Amino acid sequence: MAITLRKVTIFDSALINTWKHDPYLIKHALEYDYDTSLEQQQEDIKRALLDKDQDYRMIMSDQVPIGYVRINYMDPKHQVAWLRFALGEQRGQGFSKIALQLLMQDLIQSGIHRIEAEVYQHNRASIKTLERLNFFKEGTKRQAHFNGEKWIDVHVYGWVKP
Repeated sequence: MAITLRKVTIFDSALINTWKHDPYLIKHALEYDYDTSLEQQQEDIKRALLDKDQDYRMIMSDQVPIGYVRINYMDPKHQVAWLRFALGEQRGQGFSKIALQLLMQDLIQSGIHRIEAEVYQHNRASIKTLERLNFFKEGTKRQAHFNGEKWIDVHVYGWVKP
């Protein structure tokens, strides 16, 4: 399977909205009571496309969208980025790692210095993916996320250009 990235478009809003209602994604990456509408997803994509401090891309497997990666730049020169990523149903096959490698190649070519990510303590798959890409656990925000039942830790990961 060929994994590629392409820019998100407004036409991706229905699929992204579906993913963001997946109980797995809610548990591992969103708020326990997260809810969004198709219209809210469309507005979010419109804002992201107009915002020079964001980079929002679809992960494609043989031209079929299977997930997304999203960067929010944290500085005016676009040298520090905050990373978010998620897959739809195509989990456990290494696609996130490949997609993040592609994104990181582009970011390195554009002059990135640092990439940050935050991961819920129970999201072992994302932790493994980040560690395989040489992200280092830089700290833990203790009891920083309420999952609907209890407060859990959020791990902070960072990658710095060698």
